[in-house]
Amino acid sequence: MRTDSHTQAMIVAGIREAGYKGEVATVAYYNVAALEREEAENIWRKVMEEAERGILLAASELYQGNQTLMARKLGITRTTIRTKLARHGL
Repeated sequence: MRTDSHTQAMIVAGIREAGYKGEVATVAYYNVAALEREEAENIWRKVMEEAERGILLAASELYQGNQTLMARKLGITRTTIRTKLARHGL
């Protein structure tokens, strides 16, 4: 998702004003605000898909692609990991 610098500045100001703390809250606010400004539909689904993809990428790197270990650490089955990886083209 790309936004112009003015929109990014407005989003950052909103994050500060709202007092969000922590990376996850900041990223979530940024994504929702950016999508809202684009008048996007299905904001929840888009933000959750982006978050899920980020988690899968991080876990894949951290656990060196070991799907069994990824599943155990993320608290889901290996079948679910495989399905999610395929859905995101990873």
